[in-house]
Amino acid sequence: MPSLKGLNLYPWQYEVLGELLNRDGRVFALSMPTGSGKTLTALLYALGLGVDRVIYLTRTINEERAPWNEWGRLVRMGVTRGRIATLHGKARFCPEVYIDEDGEPVIQCSECWYNAGKSDTVGFGDFLVHEALNIMGIIDPTVPNIRVSYSRAMGLKPPEAYCAYPLTLQAVGYARLIVGPYPYLLLPQIAGVILDKIEDFESMLVIIDEVHNLDGLTDLVSTRVSPGRLESTAEAIIKLCSKVDCEPFNLDLDNIVSALKAIADDLSIILNDWTKELDVGSTIHAKDPVLIKGILNNAYDALKPIVNLVRDIAGLLMGKIDDTTRDRLRRIIIMISEDIEVRKIYNKISKTAVAIDKIIQYIDKPSTGWGVYVYREKRTVGIMLRPLLAKEVYKDILNTLNKRNTRFLLMSGTLPSKRYIEHVYGFKVDKIVVKNPRLGAIKVRIDA
Repeated sequence: MPSLKGLNLYPWQYEVLGELLNRDGRVFALSMPTGSGKTLTALLYALGLGVDRVIYLTRTINEERAPWNEWGRLVRMGVTRGRIATLHGKARFCPEVYIDEDGEPVIQCSECWYNAGKSDTVGFGDFLVHEALNIMGIIDPTVPNIRVSYSRAMGLKPPEAYCAYPLTLQAVGYARLIVGPYPYLLLPQIAGVILDKIEDFESMLVIIDEVHNLDGLTDLVSTRVSPGRLESTAEAIIKLCSKVDCEPFNLDLDNIVSALKAIADDLSIILNDWTKELDVGSTIHAKDPVLIKGILNNAYDALKPIVNLVRDIAGLLMGKIDDTTRDRLRRIIIMISEDIEVRKIYNKISKTAVAIDKIIQYIDKPSTGWGVYVYREKRTVGIMLRPLLAKEVYKDILNTLNKRNTRFLLMSGTLPSKRYIEHVYGFKVDKIVVKNPRLGAIKVRIDA
C-alpha cells in the first residue's frame, strides 16, 4: 500500500480498504452511498493491489470527472505517479457535420482530414501520443467542445482544423489508469480500443462504477425496426436518387418506395394491436415471430435492389469489386466520398437493411440468451432484437479477462444482490462489502 500521508479519509474508508485488501478473491462488490468516498476508496484499493493497469468504467462521460479529479489529487500529493487516459466517445470529437440523426459519426478517422495523425505537417509519432496523454491529465474530461480544447492545449494550429481523438486511443497503452464509459470495455465492437493496448500487462483491476446500470447495455446493442424507420428509409431512397443519378442502377424507385410504405402501414397496424395495453417505455415478447418474419422479409425484398447496391459500394470501398462494377458505381462512390449529406443518406439506408436482416436471421436461427420483443415508446412502436441479460453482451470479453486473472471491483450505492450480480451480470463474486456510514463523521488526517 502506498503512503497515505496528508490524505483526509473517513474511518469507514480505512475499514473498507482493510476488508478488501486482506481477503482472498478476485471479484469483490462494494456498496457505499453517494458522497461517502467510494471513488477514492476504489482507487486506493487499486494502488494497494499494485496492479499494472486500472480500468475505471462509468455509465456516462460526465461521471468520468470523479475518478479524474481523485486521481489527479493522488498524483499531486505524491501517492502515485501513474498517468491517466480518459475516453470520451468518437461522437464528442467529430465535427457536427459528420454526425447523423442517430448521433453517430458517418466517417472513419482514417479518411477524416481533421485527423491530427494524418496531417503531413504533424505526423502520428509517439511525441503527439504522449502529448495527448499529458493533456488528458490536465483537461476535465467533461469540458465542452473537447476536440478544439485538446487541439489548442497540444499546440495544434489552428485548433479547429485538428482532431486528437485517434491520438487519445493510442495513448491508452501508456496510461496507468484508463477511465471511460462502459462500452469501451464491455461492447465487443468497441472493446478492442482498450484490450489491444493492454494485452501485454500481467495484472489488471477493472472497477465498474454504479454496476446496477449494466442492465442498460442490452438496449445499447439492440437492433430495432419500426414503421417509422421503414417510412424514413423510403424517403431516404428518394433523397439519394435526387442527389445521385440512379438510372444506371436500374432501380424501380416508385415500386421500392411504395412497397416500403405499405409494409410500414401493415407493421404499424399489427404492432399497435399487440401493444394497445402496453405502457410507454415497456416491452413484451413478440406474439408471433413468424408473422414478423414474413413482414420483414417483404421489407427486405423491397430493399433488395438497394441492399445489393450498398453491398457493391462496400465491396468497392474495400477493393473487392471487378472493373465493370467499379465503372458503374464510380459516380456514386465519388458522391459518397465527397458529399457528407449523401454519405448520411447512404448510411441510413444501409443500417435499416442490416437491422432487418439481423432480426430475420435470428428468427430463422435463434441464439441462446437473445429474444425478439415488441416495444412501445411515446411516439412509436417497433420490433427489437436484444439480449435477455446484460452478461450476454460481454460474455466473451469477460471470459478473456477471467483467463488473465483480471480482478474486478463492482461498486454501487444501490448494489444488487449477489445472486442477481452472478445471474444477470455474469460475475462470480467472492466477497460483498457493505458500508452505510454516518456522513457527518469527521475525517481522519494521516500525517505520517
